[in-house]
Amino acid sequence: MCSDDQFLCQDEMLTLAVDEFETYQWSIYETSQEITINGSGIYSVTVTDQNSCSNAATFEVFEISTPIIDSLSGAKDVSLSSQQAYQFHSLDSYEKVEWRVEGGSLLSSDFDMATILWDEEVTEGRVCVLIRTKENCSSLEFCELININSVSTFEPSLQDIMLFPNPCDNELNILGTMDQSNRIDIYNNVGQRILKNENTNSLDVSSLFQGVYLMKLKIANGKAKTFKFFKK
Repeated sequence: MCSDDQFLCQDEMLTLAVDEFETYQWSIYETSQEITINGSGIYSVTVTDQNSCSNAATFEVFEISTPIIDSLSGAKDVSLSSQQAYQFHSLDSYEKVEWRVEGGSLLSSDFDMATILWDEEVTEGRVCVLIRTKENCSSLEFCELININSVSTFEPSLQDIMLFPNPCDNELNILGTMDQSNRIDIYNNVGQRILKNENTNSLDVSSLFQGVYLMKLKIANGKAKTFKFFKK
């Protein structure tokens, strides 16, 4: 029998087991074929078969802290049938992301960001996300309540605008709570305007070289904001 590393998610239980033998003697004084533990440490067992031959195994158990989602950014007041982007923030390492949407459809997701299309016949929605470590230990599900309004009561805003994907390849999408009455100017790193467009939420940036650019977005109510994006 050989040693084996095991991973225990925080606040959970883990079962350690060995093959079937005549007797078992664990380092925590248990005498069953398997034990259930709730903490990290080194656990060993000595087994004996029906011929009185003995063998031993050691399990080193590492406790994995629960990953935490700190916040979820994106529009909390949206219009019917609008397409919005949401992005979560976590300081912990993770390998898997699971998104869940109520009152809308998940159009796409790119690790920490998701694009959602909100339904036409609902007044309230919810966007939720959880993350998992490489050992499959999950965070608590983090959810935000979304208010879904009719178009006539909705005021265009720059507060929750996001660029997606960022970094981008050939296309850059502008997602958030705004209409398509806008003006877009793209500047290089020395302040030269190299691209402009109007009344669109999608930009063809295939002609741009790899590097960092600034996008100035101005919407119909006169508000403007500058964003940084990276061209692959």
